[in-house]
Amino acid sequence: MKERRFLPVLFALLALIYAIVIFSLSSLSGEDIPALPPEAPQADKLAHFALYAGFGVVLNLAFSQTSLEKIRERAIPLTIIVGTVYGVTDELHQHFVPGRSMDIVDVLVDFLAILAAVGVILLIKKIRPSK
Repeated sequence: MKERRFLPVLFALLALIYAIVIFSLSSLSGEDIPALPPEAPQADKLAHFALYAGFGVVLNLAFSQTSLEKIRERAIPLTIIVGTVYGVTDELHQHFVPGRSMDIVDVLVDFLAILAAVGVILLIKKIRPSK
């Protein structure tokens, strides 16, 4: 039974750590980020997608494992809303970092990554229904 009470705390902590990692990466100045090779012009979008897809999974685990029933019942929409709002605030934050700028396309990619993560989660739930 202790394990059951520990999981919500663990997943919430993982979501917080993930958010801190994203913030830390966004805090790097433009000079600290390696230049992209010309043959990979969209590598930054791919990095955004991968990072936010993982964030979507971790957020959903945190919301779906909480002891608060109302949050658990709304885990999917909360994942989409919180993940997307965090992506927006991430871009706003970058506006104030030397050598970085806001990019609405990054927000769109973050949103699509969160949706993709939720889609995979829903697909897994459909294939493997919970007991």
